[in-house]
Amino acid sequence: MKYLVFLVIAIQISLKVVSQDFTFKEKKELSGYSDYIMDARFSPFRNYFAITIGNNTLEIYDKDWKKVFTHQGNPKSVGGQISFSPDEKFLAYAKYKSDNDIAIIRLEDKKVVQVLNGHAQNINKVEFSHNGKYLASTSSDNAVCIWLWKDEQLILLQKFIYDDSSVGVSFSYDDKYIVTGGYNKKVYLYQLKAEKYDLIDSIAVKYWQNDVCFHPSEYEFVTSSLYEVRRYNLDKQKIKLSDTLILYVNHKVKYNSTGEYLVFGKNQDVVILDMTKDKMRVFENIYRHGDYVFGGNFSDDGKFLTTFSSDKTCIVWELTGIEPSRKSLIAEYMSSELTSAQKIILTSGVIENILKNLDESLVLPRDEFETTIQFNDRKSKLKSEVLALLQFYTEKHYGIKSKVPGKVIIPVERVIG
Repeated sequence: MKYLVFLVIAIQISLKVVSQDFTFKEKKELSGYSDYIMDARFSPFRNYFAITIGNNTLEIYDKDWKKVFTHQGNPKSVGGQISFSPDEKFLAYAKYKSDNDIAIIRLEDKKVVQVLNGHAQNINKVEFSHNGKYLASTSSDNAVCIWLWKDEQLILLQKFIYDDSSVGVSFSYDDKYIVTGGYNKKVYLYQLKAEKYDLIDSIAVKYWQNDVCFHPSEYEFVTSSLYEVRRYNLDKQKIKLSDTLILYVNHKVKYNSTGEYLVFGKNQDVVILDMTKDKMRVFENIYRHGDYVFGGNFSDDGKFLTTFSSDKTCIVWELTGIEPSRKSLIAEYMSSELTSAQKIILTSGVIENILKNLDESLVLPRDEFETTIQFNDRKSKLKSEVLALLQFYTEKHYGIKSKVPGKVIIPVERVIG
């Protein structure tokens, strides 16, 4: 019994240490803007940073914080919505020249390669699927549009019509499901069947829904309103309420890349929830902004958090104690030297297959007895092992075989397309 007590105490102390590992400090302030900041986020591999401003301006920065693109549409269309494609090749920018269009910007040369016109009113959210094959958009015209890449263009595949404004939309981690919510006080669940999404369940809720967001690796999602955050699970393809936290939520909600935390704005504060327990709980309140906080976004590698506000500032926070996404792990093992073709094939299934086939001894953290030469040698072996697996899945994806060991030839049109 005595040993059991000691064990319980040790576990409690361990849990406290783990929770205290999550720290944040202000890294950078973006300010001096003439209007509020609607959104700000890093691209999946953190080579770009995009910010949207209330006068309908979009700015894109490179990894050295050099501004590489700026565009201002109609100021009356106010702040736009953005989403990076998972391969970091494109940025979808809603409210490009009006409040109901979407520009697809190719990041390599910063060119607008397509403008989507599927909505009749203000666009509220855009989001790429995790495999990059689909783009979803919501609007005050009561519709959700699902766009599909085909022949190097996004085409309108489906349109879901509701009886009030559509606001939130989110893909499950494997893109098998879509969840939507809006001002008609309902939440809808769709399942992918033969390249189209079919409605399989819906529930009524008490309040307008400001946003919905799927967990990055589980069939779990959250919804937000002005009065509460609700967490749901999928049980036999039915929406099942898990728990509710009574809390004021301004606008958007967003998980970090492992699903341990959720960030959003509450009046002029930034709130971070701990999502690892049976019940959601407030983990941290950040008092930094001077006005309404629209939301926050974690970088995929877990190193940064961005928050943005009507006080005309965006704050970049440096984090510790946040695990990187599975995709970011592969990028780290490759020293961030991923080709465009390799980024394209990194779906959730491929990522899991690569990680589970790695030599476990190569991915261990450096210990105090390992010399620099030994550590660098181990990193080199790990990189070679990841590269071999990437080559295998790249060849499989494009249906080709390498002619020379260690090299793979991919038709240019397939990479571009």
